[in-house]
Amino acid sequence: MNRLVTLFPSGTACSFQNLEVLKIGTCSALEVVYEIEENAGSDLSVTKLKKLSLTDLANLQHIWRRDPRGILSFQNLSSVTVMGCSSLGYLFHASVAKALVQLVELEVRDSSLEVVAAEDKGVPPASVLEFVFPRVTKLELSDLPQLKSFYPGKYISRWPSLRELMISKSSKVEIFAFDSKKSQAVTRNGNQAEQPLLLVDKVLFPSLQILVLSHMESLSIIWHDLLAEKSFDQLRDVKIDHCKKLMRIFPPKTTLERFRNLEKLRIAYCDSLEGVFDIAGRCHDPVIKMSLRALCLSNLPKLLSMCNADIGGTISFDDLKPVQVIACPKLEISRGIAFTLEESQDLEESLDADYSSD
Repeated sequence: MNRLVTLFPSGTACSFQNLEVLKIGTCSALEVVYEIEENAGSDLSVTKLKKLSLTDLANLQHIWRRDPRGILSFQNLSSVTVMGCSSLGYLFHASVAKALVQLVELEVRDSSLEVVAAEDKGVPPASVLEFVFPRVTKLELSDLPQLKSFYPGKYISRWPSLRELMISKSSKVEIFAFDSKKSQAVTRNGNQAEQPLLLVDKVLFPSLQILVLSHMESLSIIWHDLLAEKSFDQLRDVKIDHCKKLMRIFPPKTTLERFRNLEKLRIAYCDSLEGVFDIAGRCHDPVIKMSLRALCLSNLPKLLSMCNADIGGTISFDDLKPVQVIACPKLEISRGIAFTLEESQDLEESLDADYSSD
């Protein structure tokens, strides 16, 4: 298998349209999975492929060398896993990504992706593509040092069923997620900032329950200030660590009501973080009742406060257990919130034990 360069040569892919599971691993010479012929006729073949797994394919450059639009449809894909593909610059052609209406899980690790969906030839430069993933419940992007954005052109995306989102070790990502209509307002030093990893149409992740952002060296903004109603409405558990440029979790003007159902928040090793909740100058009637039960702050050398003003008349943390604080030398204790100061403790073991006792 070390001499296999193309799995499905030109003209053969349609013969395997009944294939439902495809797993390829440790084929060092493989460069292309599907070689799509340019003039394949007018008949569209719909494959039954449901699960695609590609592992340790160091020379893989294309899953589809050419855009399969009009030739092969992969609309039945429900699970895609890609790991250890160090030569793969993109995952899907845009036409393939737009057709993934049955996709439930997408996991990409340890690869050289710059984008998830690549621009297709023939798409007008000014057009805005729409990617809708109605059934995706889990998205994991990890160890992708070249990843910049989901799609390089103008686009919007919708993830109405996404429950788990984990992004780690993607050092070129500066902004996590923005409303597509507000993204143009984001500037840095007077210049247009990097495009967010995910541009979402209006409501950001209405079903999301778990969010993990880890080892994101360039991440400076998580979400924009003004969030549409129902954005992050189901978010329960957030873990953020090793994001050295991140200064605030909830920046000024963030609509804190959108995060009222958040129950667990873990923040660690964010060297520039100065604050968690920005409530200065705010007054809410009625007061926002937060559901936060567990909060751990660990190894945050510049953290000044959990809340930068008196929480009275703004938000309440009635269900919050004593906040675990580890190695936060500048932290000022917020009035009305109990803290447990600890010189050293294993962050993960401590939190796992605390959560299991709930």
